[in-house]
Amino acid sequence: MAVRCAPKGLLTVLDHGVLERWCRSYALYRKYAKKVEAGDVEQCHPESGMRSLTPTVTMMIQAHKMMLQCEKELGFSPSARNKVKVEVKDDEEANAFLE
Repeated sequence: MAVRCAPKGLLTVLDHGVLERWCRSYALYRKYAKKVEAGDVEQCHPESGMRSLTPTVTMMIQAHKMMLQCEKELGFSPSARNKVKVEVKDDEEANAFLE
């Protein structure tokens, strides 16, 4: 999905590592988001009675932050795309990942 939706000529083979990090972060984010949506949001500490976010929420937030960082590097956000200038000649492959 990310490769197909990337602006024409934006991604190169050199972006493989960042794209992989984004994909792994996206998968983790979805995994944790499903648990949060099912109610794994808060926990109560037995000794103090204080409520806090579960580790699942914390991990979901960390995965989201990593996704955002990768999206900026890959030009996946509207503001990041505005900063990227890509020139693709008609005879060049538009996206090396789709070969």
